[in-house]
Amino acid sequence: MFYNERESLKAKLLKHTQTGGRISTTTDTWSARNYREYTTVTGHWIDNNWQHHSTTLDLVELTELIHSSEYLAEKLVEIIDSLGITGSVFTVT
Repeated sequence: MFYNERESLKAKLLKHTQTGGRISTTTDTWSARNYREYTTVTGHWIDNNWQHHSTTLDLVELTELIHSSEYLAEKLVEIIDSLGITGSVFTVT
């Protein structure tokens, strides 16, 4: 089910970006009660019908002890690369 939904999301993003659409992203990083740390990336875009879309692109566990800007940027790039939207990212917040 996860892989089907992931492929559906990739197809939706590809349809949007093939026509020149851009995607803005937001990120959030936190520590859970189990002492594990996570980051999530959310994508936001407006389609040709001026309808706003917002969806979680991925959530990953952070494994390095130091969360430097380089490490977090690396994780962000891994996520947007895996979805094929790197060249269409407009903003990162």
